Amino acid sequence: MIIDTPTTINRHCNHGAARGKKQGPDTIPACGLLFQSQVINAEDVASRAGGAHLFVLSDCGGAAERAETFLQAHLATRERFDRVVDLIEGFETSYGMELLSTVYWVANQEGAKPPEEATDKTYAWNDRKRMFRPEHIHKAWDILDQKGWLTQD
Repeated sequence: MIIDTPTTINRHCNHGAARGKKQGPDTIPACGLLFQSQVINAEDVASRAGGAHLFVLSDCGGAAERAETFLQAHLATRERFDRVVDLIEGFETSYGMELLSTVYWVANQEGAKPPEEATDKTYAWNDRKRMFRPEHIHKAWDILDQKGWLTQD
């Protein structure tokens, strides 16, 4: 289910921004999709009471069709795009995206191997990262591992 009501959140396609007009809180610089609160699968929009909504803005000159055409012509890019979409399912909030990217980084760039070490390295990063609960770090680790995103030795 996709809700096509951009006026509900008082935003609209603004080609004026590209021509040097000032952008404000009620404008966006690009055409396409607008995500409010968090991104969720379109099928889940109706089923999550009180959750975020996915709004499809007016076509804005065929942006969606051009994007789809590009992805059809660039299959490797499409595969990477689809792989990322699959990975982030369930992590679509700002908290979830930061959690997932942090765990990915400490695993692949700092060499954390078990999830417990990922927790330690996450907490050592800075005080802000202590907002991530150990069980959330472990879940992110499990998802990254299951979906083949952790560096293999």
